[in-house]
Amino acid sequence: MPIRAEYEVNAGDCRKALYFGLRKRYRNALRLMLVALSAVLVYLATVLILKTEIMPLFFIAAGAFLLWGLMLVIGTEVRLFRIKKDPDSMLGKKMILTIDGKNLTAEIPHKKANVVSPVRDLAYVFELKDLFMLYPNPQETYILPKRALQEAEVSALQTFFHDTIPDRFLSPLYYNKKKR
Repeated sequence: MPIRAEYEVNAGDCRKALYFGLRKRYRNALRLMLVALSAVLVYLATVLILKTEIMPLFFIAAGAFLLWGLMLVIGTEVRLFRIKKDPDSMLGKKMILTIDGKNLTAEIPHKKANVVSPVRDLAYVFELKDLFMLYPNPQETYILPKRALQEAEVSALQTFFHDTIPDRFLSPLYYNKKKR
């Protein structure tokens, strides 16, 4: 079952991972923002149809939510910009990940580093449409783009993570595929 992937993480991969983290971190607040903005749209439609007086409080709240959402997006893009400018960043650098039945091995040639983590000790594994995010610990993330894998290897990894660490493998793609 050893799966070896040799690849370079690009800015698009990093952006997807950053926005995924943003959605996970602010999930409830983002839901509240969508509900509030929807309520403001319904209120605006009602005011226009009934031709009643507009109460500015709704629009102030909507503006605050929109401003907050814009600040989150700008903060994420600034973070990506800083990652791109960081000389120690992994963007554009060769990375080799090997996953066998027991260990995750990350070889980072430009740093002359070789890190081995037991798969059972992984904090989390998230699967997105185009990549896997592997967390050996909560502070460290390895991004594994699916373009570096063959389709059979992607399926093998999904099954392996589901069987090995089912409570820490989060993949709507895997579960949707199993339902079919």
